[in-house]
Amino acid sequence: MKNIKPLTFPFNSENNTSIKQSLFRFREYFDSSTIVGLGENSHFIKEFFTFRHQVIEFLVTECDFDTLAFEFGFSEGLEVDKWIKSQIPFDDLDKLLSHFYYPNEFKDTLLWLRRYNQDNNNQITFLGVDIPKNGGSYFPNFRIVSDYLQRLSIVSSDVLQKILNLAEKFDFYSTSQLALNLSLFDEAEHNELKALLLKVYIRLITLQPKLESLEFQSIVHQVKGLIYMNYNADAMESFITERGIEGDMGAKDQYMAESIDWFLKNSLGKKIILVAHNAHIQKTPVDFDGFISCYPMGQRLSMTFGEKYKAFAITNLRGETAALYPDNDYQFGFRVDKFPLDFPESDSVEFIMQEFGGKECCLLMNRSTELKNCNKIRFDSMCLKTEIEEAFDGIFLIEKSTVSEVVD
Repeated sequence: MKNIKPLTFPFNSENNTSIKQSLFRFREYFDSSTIVGLGENSHFIKEFFTFRHQVIEFLVTECDFDTLAFEFGFSEGLEVDKWIKSQIPFDDLDKLLSHFYYPNEFKDTLLWLRRYNQDNNNQITFLGVDIPKNGGSYFPNFRIVSDYLQRLSIVSSDVLQKILNLAEKFDFYSTSQLALNLSLFDEAEHNELKALLLKVYIRLITLQPKLESLEFQSIVHQVKGLIYMNYNADAMESFITERGIEGDMGAKDQYMAESIDWFLKNSLGKKIILVAHNAHIQKTPVDFDGFISCYPMGQRLSMTFGEKYKAFAITNLRGETAALYPDNDYQFGFRVDKFPLDFPESDSVEFIMQEFGGKECCLLMNRSTELKNCNKIRFDSMCLKTEIEEAFDGIFLIEKSTVSEVVD
């Protein structure tokens, strides 16, 4: 292995000045990018949110990024965007985040964005990129779509009512919860709902020359979110029951990539900070012991935007992580266990980084980086095999991790 020490930049994650000084040393990576992905090796980790907040502040204040995109429902994100622009009451934030576990540290970032916008003429936009309600519900997308279709008399009220009646039967909090319950419903009804939504999508497309506008494009994208959600639920059910097929879990990732593309094509922002799990932002397939479950959003963005897309993973040495297990007995359709982490395996990027860069540092990938016998990175309570140099442009290593109290 070549010496990677010249490509590692140490910092102290508990010292904001230290983080900023380290980021300044390789800011050209950010300046040359249109999209910068900031990951996490597990959801619900307090230290990842806290550290990432400092990177977000740096990218906004020093590198002119104007959009925070998040692994969050596209339709739900429209309301959060209004909140950070002070267009809806301050006290509404908890309601906007009530459909999932969102750590207090995430709220701190949104509060900072609201205050920053108040002082800077609403320069920052929040963009949700995901299918609705973590892939568990047709709402709020369908209500927004239905209002538009009724207002312009595009689809009959009878058809919209039929879709509403069916959609209300499949109203859950997450993909895993919907997938766990699919077998309890009439398959014919679910298929009818799929067919009706596809019909609505095609009906809209036929009228595009007449209706073309930003609102129309937003409605079309939200209908596509419902169609992708249909597929995603079936794919998750197959995955949970060990009947999954190659790449099937990538429907959600395709939609998230399309959300970014839609946003930029409509000139709604110029430089995007994209926050999602490492496995969504990476540029290589998600491979579980030889089974490719997903060709992720990051791989798709890299194909579209090339070097303008940069992916920075966030991982850690020690502490605990959130292990997720599908479970219908829990509110959001999965159980979260606090899983104590072992010391990194010798062929993991975490082990290599602490050997060369210290307990907390950033490792940059370039043509001189060569990580032989290093093909693993933490993924929740396990390790994911991937070509590290191809998957990410950089990796932030933090010493410890703690699961947020919101999942207690």
